[in-house]
Amino acid sequence: ADIPLSNRFGGLALPDAEMDVDPSASMLPESGARPSDSPTPGCSSYPTKFGRMAIWSLRERLAEALLHDGYCYKYDVSLPLSALYQLVVDMRQRLEGAATHVVGYGHVGDGNLHLNVTSPEYSQRTMDLIEPFIYDWVSKQKGSISAEHGLGFKKRDFIYHSKSTSAITLMKQIKNLVDPKGIMNPYKLLPSK
Repeated sequence: ADIPLSNRFGGLALPDAEMDVDPSASMLPESGARPSDSPTPGCSSYPTKFGRMAIWSLRERLAEALLHDGYCYKYDVSLPLSALYQLVVDMRQRLEGAATHVVGYGHVGDGNLHLNVTSPEYSQRTMDLIEPFIYDWVSKQKGSISAEHGLGFKKRDFIYHSKSTSAITLMKQIKNLVDPKGIMNPYKLLPSK
């Protein structure tokens, strides 16, 4: 669902990776080089500059394309590579009928998954289906509910799903030592309790 969205709203003409086995001729260099084999099933890397640019263009335009659905619930989690895409599959099943799209993309190298769920408008029912399910799911996989974008104010009270009480206490002590007035990165908060 993610590549067709980027093609439609981002002006791209990339093949749908869930449907097409080989890249289209328009994406291949004149030499006819094919994507290299990838150790991760369902993934490939493009050895050419054009191929890398096409993939990066897809990545950059996807978030914008998703906004055409209406409201977008965004999550940034880290997971073991063996579980990386399963969250998308499970969330699609859980949200059947409550979401327009459930899309996952990210950094396979470090297990960072950007999960985006769209619906025509914000719905508390949809939010209740997502949270705390997503945090429990990530916790069972021994992942983290917060990856590259930090904890933020929305997830601060859910950190216990992926960090121990002693780890959070240590984080608070370090934060207070380095930033006693709380002026550095003020919106990246730790839980108050």
